[in-house]
Amino acid sequence: MLELFKIPFTGASSYTTAVCLRKHVINGILAKAGLPIPRFAAIRRGDPLVSVGFPAIVKPAAEDASLGVEQRSVVRNMRQLAERVEAMLQLWDEVLVQRYVEGREVNVGLLGDTVLPIADWSGVKDGPRRVVQPEYNKAGDEVWFSVWNGKEQESAIVVVDDKTLKLKAVIKDKRLITPTGKFNVYNTQHDVY
Repeated sequence: MLELFKIPFTGASSYTTAVCLRKHVINGILAKAGLPIPRFAAIRRGDPLVSVGFPAIVKPAAEDASLGVEQRSVVRNMRQLAERVEAMLQLWDEVLVQRYVEGREVNVGLLGDTVLPIADWSGVKDGPRRVVQPEYNKAGDEVWFSVWNGKEQESAIVVVDDKTLKLKAVIKDKRLITPTGKFNVYNTQHDVY
């Protein structure tokens, strides 16, 4: 909506967001560009079960911020794959089965073309540490990134100086659960960008 009215905003364009939310679409684009992508297949109700090798991960085909991903999402044989696909198709219309890659998940923030280690800066140790919702403060000189986690896990807000891209502060509080919508209404009304 903001794009239609040519109102500046933080975050990706609606096109980029739409493409990236469709995991099998973005995987296909990245593979065509020559990037190494683990084998994958999109599955809907009634489709044959497809193995991409094991271990594999089963996740919603069109979600963000690790929604629908948990320990049992990683499967190690056809029985587990069939059970997980069946369970997930009760909640989602389409799931992605992809060869699982062991290692650390990296979740970063981008300002312009600069990658920032927001999840690491947050100091949050446990959980997925989803970096979401970059928003400018009311003065327009800081970008506040939310670092989401599970309801029972620590979350944080990471404050970055807009000019220097340096860490200014980390806000944590036990009452802070999936923080979002910090300034966006005010900023939109007062054109703070």
